[in-house]
Formats: sequence, structure tokens, C-alpha cells
Amino acid sequence: MRAWGKQFSGWQPEGGCESAWGLTCKDVSGRIDSMKLPSQHLSGGIPSAMSHFTYLTRLDLSSNQLSGPIPYFLGTLVSLQYLDLSRNAFTGAIPGSFSSLVNLRSLSLRGNNLAGPIPPFIAQANGLSLLDLSSNRFTGPIPPQLSALTGLTSLDLATNEGLTSSIPEQLGNLTSLVSLKLGSTQLNGSLPLSLSRLTQLTMLDISNTEIGGSVPAFLGTLSDLLTFVRSSRMTCSSSSSSSSVCALLNASTVSPNSAFCRECSDLCSTCLPAPPPPTTPSQPPGSTSSSPSVGVIVGVTVGVVAALLLLGLVLWWWWRKRQQKEHSGPSPFTVAVGEGEEPLECQQYSIEDVRRATADWGERNRVGTGGFGDVFKGASPYDTSVFWAVKRARVLTNDFLQEVEHMASKNHPCLVRLLGFCHDYNPRTQRMEQIVIYEFMDNGDLSQWTRPGGKHLTATQLLETLLSVAQGLAYLHGFGIVHRDIKPGNILLDKSMQAKLSDFGLLRMSESSTLKSTRVMGTPGYVDPTYAQTRKATTASDVYSFGILILELITCKKAVLSVNNQPIHLRDWVSQQLHSSASLEDSSTEAPLEAPHELQASTDSLEVIDPRLAMPQPIAVRLLHLALSCTAMSLASRPSMMKLVLELETLRNECLAAQPSLV
Repeated sequence: MRAWGKQFSGWQPEGGCESAWGLTCKDVSGRIDSMKLPSQHLSGGIPSAMSHFTYLTRLDLSSNQLSGPIPYFLGTLVSLQYLDLSRNAFTGAIPGSFSSLVNLRSLSLRGNNLAGPIPPFIAQANGLSLLDLSSNRFTGPIPPQLSALTGLTSLDLATNEGLTSSIPEQLGNLTSLVSLKLGSTQLNGSLPLSLSRLTQLTMLDISNTEIGGSVPAFLGTLSDLLTFVRSSRMTCSSSSSSSSVCALLNASTVSPNSAFCRECSDLCSTCLPAPPPPTTPSQPPGSTSSSPSVGVIVGVTVGVVAALLLLGLVLWWWWRKRQQKEHSGPSPFTVAVGEGEEPLECQQYSIEDVRRATADWGERNRVGTGGFGDVFKGASPYDTSVFWAVKRARVLTNDFLQEVEHMASKNHPCLVRLLGFCHDYNPRTQRMEQIVIYEFMDNGDLSQWTRPGGKHLTATQLLETLLSVAQGLAYLHGFGIVHRDIKPGNILLDKSMQAKLSDFGLLRMSESSTLKSTRVMGTPGYVDPTYAQTRKATTASDVYSFGILILELITCKKAVLSVNNQPIHLRDWVSQQLHSSASLEDSSTEAPLEAPHELQASTDSLEVIDPRLAMPQPIAVRLLHLALSCTAMSLASRPSMMKLVLELETLRNECLAAQPSLV
């Protein structure tokens, strides 16, 4: 067998079409259109390099030995029309990312070990013609939302022993169905009358199910029906409706029902009038015995006992499956990072995992609300010593999975670590959920350390915090990622007071080092005026916000404060204090701040610094000047984050040397 992940890792997106990998291109552009590798003895998981095949319309990996969960990134290949992963060993649930595969025409996942409920979001691919989920371990009812697939011609859900409940009435809306296979399931009830609208049906299989009742009369109206594999629980009654059906079934000369009748001859024969019983001397003609025979009694008794045993086995099987589901772990996926770095493993959790962790979104677990959505604290259902910060999206986005991949691929000690995510259907709210799960930071965010009269950082802690934030931003800027929301609330502190930057991946990655948007993202007071005016964010925009953060920490004032009952930005207030000749009105204009060397003497600078900040005066003044450089109106005058890292390292070391007791 070929562990194709290693071999395939050498392929590059620009490598073009290679027959060795079953790749074909649609046109001279070289865009890969199709990949067909059935029965190639491939093993392992599907390599992440396939996420580059954004123009792929057909993917056939059937009849291999592929295993593990179906990777979420397949759902980002939104051009897919034909997807065949049948006859492998995939496990877990159908990824929530498949809700994005709206162009699918054919989806075959048969012959795997997939589990969980059949997700209703499959119906979003309303152009599906073939849906084959047979021979898996799906559980629960058939989602009625599948009725939206009005172009479906073949639906195969057979051999999923966990499928329960009755056939939804809504399946009668699938008027294009030619083949409907529901055998070897725990479906029960009777055939719904709505199936009479399936006039093109040629195959109906409900064998080995709990479906019972009389053979419905409408089967006689399905003139194209060639094969009907019935449930053993179905019977023929003497009612006129059933008699008319059986009469039709026995009319073997009526084409095309002849094949139907031959396969169901045993069923049809039970509908014919029974021959009269033979007469005996002790039983005159026309008389009948009212006492059941011993054989009948024994047969009924044995049947009841067998049914009870079967019911017990079914209940035991259901209980074992439930226990396995509750104690099975989340589905991991691996994200490749920079060369020489270890791959990161990020867990994909189900909605049930998250609900258990957060006590079903309990108010006691709610710790805050941000721009992305509500934030909850939770304990991992698989290790209660590990605590989560669960962020539940308020508004769903098509870019969610791409952002998750970006977050998972960025690994730095000054960034809050992404532990996992959830992109799953919530049956309670009947909507998709998009959730990210971070490590929980014991000391909360930095905002509680900047409030007047509240807790304060020591001089060393302040410089260490700023240095950590600068290092995290410098790392992100190296990838062209602009955070756009630098503020105390997005800087978290762990139990050792190590600062880490959060929420960077919930904003879009910049293209060519810039971001264009129709609206300004960020928090008032921290937003770069140039970005607010041009709607173009650059790494210099983060530098401006970082400068405001420094000012907030060393002045212990808010980014937007009130002076004489008028709001004023902290940057303008500092400018006013340092330039005593400037009026409050002048300070609110967008005139650029002078460079640090043009400011007045350090005694003026000290007037804006919080007197409770136990920091050597020369270091405090240089830190203030560094903040003003960051908030210069000229983008070219602002230092880079890497330069700020070097400056802050110098200030931190000088502070440690001057105040060793604070180490």
C-alpha cells in the first residue's frame, strides 16, 4: 500500500497535471480540474496539499484504504461537482465544511465507518443527482430537509443500522427519484402515502427494516416500479386497496410489472383467496374449528420470544453505540507550518462536545462578549483539567474554515493558542455553528490592569507585556497579517502573567500587505486615522494602535477620554499636554504630531505619565516618545514592529538593571 501523504507532499500547485496522480486539466491554463485515483491501494489520510486544488470539479478516491476523519479542507473545494470517497475506512462525522459544497452533483461516501446523524446541510447542494451514504454507521432519523433535493434520482441510505424513526413524508417531494434504497436499517412505521408521487421510481428497497403494515394501494400506480424488496413485516390484507394491489402484482402480463411480480410472488400469493380446507368425517363440509392447533400456539410463542430477544439485542447495540459516541475523542487535523517547524494538530469538535464543555451555554460560563460573538469558559469534556475559552460566532461567514487554517498554522509563544474549532449543525437551533476554542488565560485581559483605581502592572511587567505584544505582532506581520484590533481586551495574561495576543485569526489575511474593506474594523480610539479614511489597513495601522496601547498603559487613561464633558482621543490629549500653547480645539484636529526630538523637555513629558508608575524617569520618557513615534500621522515615520521589539528589549533590560527588586 502507498502511504500517499508522503509521496504527494512533493507536489507543488504550479506543478501542473501529472498522470501519475490521476490529474487532468480543463484547459491550457493548467488549472487542475479532475483527480481520479480509484483502487490504488492508497492508505493513511488525505494530504493537506490537496487544499490547493481550488478548481477541482471531480475527485475520485474510491476503493482504497484511506482512514481517519474526512478532512475539513475538502469542504473548501467549492468547485467540486463529483466526490467519491466510497469503500475506504473514513471515520467520524461528515465535516460541517461540506455545507459549502453547493455545486455537488454526485456524492458517494458508501462503505466507510462514518457515524453520527445525517447532516441536514447536505440539502444545500440542491443540484445533487446521486447521494449514496450506505454501509456506514449513521444514526437518528432521515433529515426531512433532504426533500429540497428535487433533482435527486438515486438515494441510498441502506445498511445504516442506526437509522431510526419513520420515512419522512417530505421524501415524496423527490419526484425525480428512480432508486430509493433504505434496507437494513431500523426505520419503522409504514410507507407514507406521499411516496405515491414518485412516479419514476423503478427500485424500492425496504428489506430488513421495521417498516410494517399492509402493502399500500399506491404501489399499484407506480407503473415503472420493477423491483420492490419488501420488509418481512409487511402483510397483505383482505381490504379492497390491498386486493387491488395484489391483483395488479399477479397480472404478470402487465408490463413492466412482470419482473416486479416474479420477485414478489410470495407476497402476491398471500393475497389470493385461500383454498377451502379438506373435509373429514368429524368435520362436515362448511364447518370450521374454533380452536387453534398446537403448532400454531408453539409457533406464536417462539415468535414472541424471538422478537423479545431481538429487541434486547437492538437496545444493547444502541446503548453501546451511544457510549462509544459519548467517549470517542474529537477528530484531529494537522496543519503544516513553516519549514523546519513541527506540524500543529488542531482538534475538530462536535457541537455536543462544546455544549457539554460550556454547560449548554450556561450563563455562569459566559465570560464576555466581543466583536466575533459571545465568549464562554469551559472544561474539555475529554480532560477536565484543560480549560477552554469558547468563542461562538454571532454571524456566520464563508471564510470561517480558511481563517481557522490560518490560526492553526501560526504558532508563536506570544499568540493565544488555538486548541480546536467546531463547524457543525446545531439541531436545537436548526442552524450551523461556527466556534473557535482557545486556551483559557487565567489572569484575564489587560483592560483590568489599565483602569484608574484598579490593579496596576509593575514597571517590569508593563515592559514585558509590551514586548510580548510587539513580538507577537512582528511574527504576524512577517506573514502579511494585519490584526486591526490591538487593544487591552485582546491581550490576555496567563497564570504567570505572560501576555499573549488573541483574535488575530478572526480577521482576514491581507493581500499584498494591505486589506481593503467596505467598513472600518477595530475599536474607536485605537483605529489608525489613515486606515479610517482610506479603508486600507497596513502593518503601520497596527503600529498606530500599539502606540495608543503604550499611551494607555503609561498614562492610565482610556483611549477616548472626557475633558470638559467633551470626548477627546488620548493621542490628542497627550499632544495638548506636551504643547501648552495648543488649545483643546486645535488638539482635536488631525495635525501631525512632531517627532520626539521636537517635543518639549522631559519635565513636560512626565506630566502625562501616571505618577504611580514606578519606572525610572528616563525610561518612562523614552517609552512615551516611542509611543508618539508609533502614532505619527505619516506612515513612513512609524517604526516597524521589529524595530519596536529591539527598542522595548533595550528598555526592559535597562529597567531590570535599574530595579532588580522588580524582577
